[in-house]
Amino acid sequence: MEEHHAAKPILQRGSCWRVGNGAAIRILKDAWIPNHPSNKVLHPSQNIDEEMMVSELIDLDSRWWDRGFILQNFNREDAEAILRVPLSRRCISNSLFWIPNKSGEYTVRSGYHVARQLAKELDWAECSKGVVGGNVWKTLWKLKDNRCEACKTEPETGIHALWNCRVAQDVWVGCSARQQKCPVGQVDMLQLLDELINSDELEQFLVQVWLIWHQRNVMIQGKQFQAPGVLNKRENDFTEELRRANTQLSISLTVSNPTSWRPPPLSCFKLNFNASIFKEHGATGIGAIIRNDRGKVMAYL
Repeated sequence: MEEHHAAKPILQRGSCWRVGNGAAIRILKDAWIPNHPSNKVLHPSQNIDEEMMVSELIDLDSRWWDRGFILQNFNREDAEAILRVPLSRRCISNSLFWIPNKSGEYTVRSGYHVARQLAKELDWAECSKGVVGGNVWKTLWKLKDNRCEACKTEPETGIHALWNCRVAQDVWVGCSARQQKCPVGQVDMLQLLDELINSDELEQFLVQVWLIWHQRNVMIQGKQFQAPGVLNKRENDFTEELRRANTQLSISLTVSNPTSWRPPPLSCFKLNFNASIFKEHGATGIGAIIRNDRGKVMAYL
């Protein structure tokens, strides 16, 4: 308990909320405004109660900031910073990210630098050999546990999380015969994809990978990993939806003019994307689609 108490200022300094639905994030007390001094509201307003949540600043219909309310009740500097915070159109959960790292993930090295900065400012840990400092550094190392969150036995790499982990393998057992035959112990995802790249089951594989990754994130947030059979059924449903969309969006390879879609080289994929700005709503939208050399839709957003 003493060690965690010693490391608390470090985590508070280096962490920031990524706003999802805004619930449970306090407007005035929590850090949730990235690229803003202290990542917090700088000028508290008398109209904003200390226990008000960020969700109360979001318009439920548009899933965007309530621009009028924010401009009316916040200092201009704070209001502009809030309106720059991106929001998801889906009602997703909030998540914490680690500011000092571009990846958003905590590392002992970055924690060390935050601790040193705090030591200079607060003079509460002269060096890592001190009594308090020793607790801080031990806790910093304990915070970085690279073990897989699902099986708790192996280091968590991408290939382990999505394929080699026994929890992932329980899901793959219920998939197609070809995917079952791919051996455990793959070096990386590229090697695994090479086994399936010419298979008609590639789209099923990609959908199942996404579902496993999503379920691992859900589990990390404290919820239960769904049964393998449930994930297999969801994969079938999503794949069928993808195939229906592919049929509707099928492209003829006859190129009649220079501006029409052109297929990529053989065995390659092509990404097309577009974006729009909706000034009246203060929002933007983006769409993307990936097709193979036959014009078949592999993925879309």
